[in-house]
Amino acid sequence: MHEILERAAARHAAQVASDMELAALADINQREQDNLLDYKLLRDLDRNFQDLIMLAAHNRYLLRSAEQLSGTMSVLPSLLDQEERARLAVEEHHAIVEALLRRDRDAAEDAARAHIHASQKHRMLMRLRSP
Repeated sequence: MHEILERAAARHAAQVASDMELAALADINQREQDNLLDYKLLRDLDRNFQDLIMLAAHNRYLLRSAEQLSGTMSVLPSLLDQEERARLAVEEHHAIVEALLRRDRDAAEDAARAHIHASQKHRMLMRLRSP
């Protein structure tokens, strides 16, 4: 469900987001890049990034569904306190921002899909390694 919502939001945002919303996403991503080792700040920026894409999609159904899913997702531990995953997540966010700035719906959706898949893969590998 998370993947479906994120992909749809990125696709819609590429089409309808305002220039100001896209600039704010780029700013958040730059702050992520500048603060890779501040894991608490990264978690906050990540949440802001996800929330802003949902808002920038200007679709109340997506927004309502994301808000409902957010409570469930909040029980999962963050992966951003691991340096390698944090770095990759920020790079993945950059790919999403670049696609959005080009107003390329397909690329934005693909970048969102890649980001969610990478996160899911990392989470599964983490579980396999833990006792």
